[in-house]
Amino acid sequence: MEVLCFHGKQRCATCIAIERNTREVLEKEFAFGNARKSPDTFKAGLVKTVSGMLK
Repeated sequence: MEVLCFHGKQRCATCIAIERNTREVLEKEFAFGNARKSPDTFKAGLVKTVSGMLK
C-alpha cells in the first residue's frame, strides 16, 4: 500500500485531522501485519476502522 500526501503551505484543521487519522489507521497492528499474509483480515480491519471514523 502506498499513501501519498499533497498539500500546500497552509493546511486547514480538516486536512491536519485527515492526515492524523490516516496515520493512526496505517499504524494499527492489522495494517501491515496482515496486508500480505492475510489480505481479507487487512481489508476487514481497514473497513471497520474507517467506518467507525465516519460515524
